[in-house]
Amino acid sequence: MVRSRSVAAVVVALLAVVGVSCSSTGTQQAQGDASTTAAPPSTEAPREAPKRIPLDKLIDTSFESIEAYWTETFPEVYGDEYEPISGGFHPYSPDNPPVSCGGIDFTYEEFADNAFYCQPDDLIMWDEVGLISDLYDTYGQFTVAFVFAHEWGHAIQNRSGMWRKNDQISTIVFELQADCFAAAWARDAMDSGGELSFGQSDIPLMVAGALELADPVGNDPTADMAHGSAFDRLGAMEEGFNQGPERCAEYEDPDKFPAVFEEVFTDQEDFDNEGNAPYDDILPAAVADLDAYWQDLSDAVEHDWIPIGDVVGYAGDEGKYPACGDERLTKAQAVGAVVFCPDDNVVLYDDDFTREVHGDIGDFGMIILFAHQWAVAFQVQNGQTAGDLYTALQESCFTGTWTASVVRGDRVTEDEGLSLSPGDLDEGLAAFLAFSEQPDEQGNTEKGNAFQRIEAFRDGFLNGLDGELVGEQVCAKYTVEQASDGRS
Repeated sequence: MVRSRSVAAVVVALLAVVGVSCSSTGTQQAQGDASTTAAPPSTEAPREAPKRIPLDKLIDTSFESIEAYWTETFPEVYGDEYEPISGGFHPYSPDNPPVSCGGIDFTYEEFADNAFYCQPDDLIMWDEVGLISDLYDTYGQFTVAFVFAHEWGHAIQNRSGMWRKNDQISTIVFELQADCFAAAWARDAMDSGGELSFGQSDIPLMVAGALELADPVGNDPTADMAHGSAFDRLGAMEEGFNQGPERCAEYEDPDKFPAVFEEVFTDQEDFDNEGNAPYDDILPAAVADLDAYWQDLSDAVEHDWIPIGDVVGYAGDEGKYPACGDERLTKAQAVGAVVFCPDDNVVLYDDDFTREVHGDIGDFGMIILFAHQWAVAFQVQNGQTAGDLYTALQESCFTGTWTASVVRGDRVTEDEGLSLSPGDLDEGLAAFLAFSEQPDEQGNTEKGNAFQRIEAFRDGFLNGLDGELVGEQVCAKYTVEQASDGRS
């Protein structure tokens, strides 16, 4: 079952990406050789809305596409013929209650804002008013089709025999495998073209949809009906998209199931704050942790590291733009930005902007913007020139290795230290989405779209967790190998 949660505060920031043009700068060379993580320019014209298939036709076309995909793919993965869904497809609404499932009748209120697969009757049902229509209006046709492909994934589990092991396998395994299967279908639809074809420009909507459909912050991954955090769900989607249905089929094996990073709140204060520390407390703690991490990494790989000299906030809304070296930042470079200035070895930030990100996305979403600049400082100090796709993806990868070190508790003592709260990884994804470049119609960007940068972040995070390789070793490939385009 796809669980839809109410629009959280994070979507306030994401709607800038979803509803209007949001081509933002990631890390770029600015005047005075400053490197900037900036908000989307307020003067940018809105992106032309993608052409959409009418919703009724989209649903029928999605069913045809998914059915055709599994007719061909199921025998290849499982060695048996695919059996079409026999119980039919049933929309429901306040005026048209859900059909019974397993002989049990349900009210609309019990299943509002959901879609689900009924295993006893081999049928798919969905809320055509509160879920599908809303997703179509907000996130476009890709997310609608993905919801149905996810439910089809549960039908595939029924046909593969996995459902008969329901008492042995936790809910989250079923849900993440269904995400993986859905993404494998989406890759095929993207590659094959045709009427239901998705392009690289649809990727930000895919990421936004994953955030919207994730479990609430602090949900227990072992609980009944757990679906996974946005970090978990997007990871499953990446695996299906890039590795295909064969990888998804392996999820049944506990040794091959991907790690899950959904965490529960451990105290009432953290729950009340939704895992967010006060703005004035979190930045000094993060700066100290970033300084310590990069010093340790530089010592490990015998590279030079000059600690960041200062972190200076300014009032971008008041037109007070700081200098970098001999040049003062322009409005375009300073407003809504976090800036590394190599001439002075300082990080400058628009305090109004970072406070807004803290409020709309969360504390870790804000800190991600600073973590990128420490990665830029390391690159610059060791002779790399920022500005290309490979360097930008390496910055994201470095940010992932630093995040992994926080999860490991490398610098936590009894009295102090930075640690992650439930929802922080999802906040990081939200920041990547909000401040990554919007692809053009061909899917091209100069410094990486949200999917690319999140892939690089997850790469650094997952491969950095065991601590056997330091960040530079994990992320070195982003300067020598062809960068992933989200379809590697």
